[in-house]
This record gives sequence, C-alpha cells and structure tokens, in this order.
Amino acid sequence: VLSRELQLYFEKVTSAVKGSDTALKDAALKSVSEDPGIHQLVPYFTQFVADEVTRNLRNLPVLVSLVRMMRCLLTNSHIHTELYLHQLMPCILTCLVGRNLSAFPSENHWALRDTSAELVGMVCRRYGTAYRNLQPRITKTLLHAFLDPQRPLTTHYGAIVGLSVLGHRVVHLLLLPNVTAYYWKVLEPQLHAEDAVRQMEARMCHGALLKVTGRFLCEHAGPFLELLTGKGQEDADGSMDLRSLREMFPDFTKRYEELYSIFGEALLPYISGTCGEGGASGNGVGLEMVLQSKKNHHKKSS
Repeated sequence: VLSRELQLYFEKVTSAVKGSDTALKDAALKSVSEDPGIHQLVPYFTQFVADEVTRNLRNLPVLVSLVRMMRCLLTNSHIHTELYLHQLMPCILTCLVGRNLSAFPSENHWALRDTSAELVGMVCRRYGTAYRNLQPRITKTLLHAFLDPQRPLTTHYGAIVGLSVLGHRVVHLLLLPNVTAYYWKVLEPQLHAEDAVRQMEARMCHGALLKVTGRFLCEHAGPFLELLTGKGQEDADGSMDLRSLREMFPDFTKRYEELYSIFGEALLPYISGTCGEGGASGNGVGLEMVLQSKKNHHKKSS
C-alpha cells in the first residue's frame, strides 16, 4: 500500500506528463530520473505508461512525453527498472514501429521514432548481457517489420532506425543484405507515387537507409580497403577485425557497387572520410579507391 505522500507524488507526475505545461512537465520528469525514493512507484509508473500508450496511439504530444518518461525511469540509477522491461519494451516498440503515431501525417512522428530507437539501443546495451534473449527478440521483431512489404512505410522507417542502433553486426548481417531488394521492390515505386504523403514517407525511409549505410561504410571502409589490398593485419585496430570481415563480407566491392547504384553520390560525404553529418573519421575511403585497389590486387595476383 502506497503512503499518502507517494500517492500525491504519483498523481502530480502523471498529471504533468499528460499536461501541456512544459516547465511543470520538465520538472516532473527530472524528478523521476533522479529521485531515489520512488522505487515503490515503478510498477505503477510502468502500468501508467502502458495504459496511456494504448489510449493515445495518435496523440503525438502525449506519446512524446511518455517516451521521455520511460527514458527517465530507465536512467534513474536508484531504481530497478529491468524488472519491468516486459512492460516497457512493448510500449517503446509501439512508439517505434506503430502505423500511425500522430493525428496528421504532417506531424513530426519521425522524431518520436528516432527517440524510441535510441531508447531501444540504450536498453540493449544496458541489459543485453544479463538478459540474453532481449536483443535477439527485438531484432527479430524489427527485421520482420522491415521485410514485410504489407507493412506501411512509417513502420519500415521505425524498423530501419531501430535496427541501426543494435550494432554493426546487425546492420551488416541483417539490414544491408536486404537493402537492394527492399529498395527496388518496395521503396523505389513509392518514391514516384502520385500520393504526396506516400512520397514523403518513402523519402524518409530512403534517408534512413542512406544514413545507416553511409555510417557503416564510413566506420569500416578503412579496414575493408586493407582487406582488399591484402595489407591488413588480423588484429587491426577497430571495431571489426579483418578475420571477421573476411568471414562476414567476402565480396565487399560487389555489395558496395549495389549500394552505390541506389544512393549514388549521396554516399560520397560518408565514404570520403567525413561520415556525412556524423563528423570526421580517419577510416573513410572513396569508392574509386576501393574499386581501383581491387583491380590492382587482381593484377598482382595474376
């Protein structure tokens, strides 16, 4: 049984989260993220979030506040929210891949999906070791959403940005191999649709794919170039060693050409060493360098 003080606290916080007073809402959420004495309220807060997400599936401002509240609960170091992940994760995934998360298509539900994806990544990094089936289950859910051509483009967008935060192996093994087929069979026709909303949704999916593809190439093109030229070491510095690259991506140039045929010169800011919007990187390499290195390597071998 909650004390009267905790009951009042719960009522004020939940009222602020659903309300329109920005200052009050910010203060309430800050308290949820830092207060060490709210552990008794965690099951009530998680149930509140679950109920309100269900009730407000097309109320974007409320959904944004609820995702912020989930982040605050998950980042409060004084409480054990991992016990309630089974309630929170469906809410986060709903705000990531839900069909309609706003009253009008013009509302920026894309930012909500981006924030939800960041939250998915945070949960997997923090609890993935202790709960071994957590990330595989999330990955399976998102991959199915991405590969289902009957799902709306809004869901595809959420799946793309969700998969992109689950690590380079998920991007490499599950997302990138499906980009070409997805683009030509699903996305490309919608980019030329007569419906302006459908066109806009397709452009958002295209942009999300470009970003995750470009960042992957920016981070790993350097080691790949060493792989192609035969100059790399098995213990090369970086997030992926060359032995893994040989096993996981035996024909990088072919895949690179396929991606270039889709995204064209939009990839150049990433692979030229600037990582697009992500800032400078010392591992970037241009397409021409990779292709030329491959040709030179074949000549030397013959």
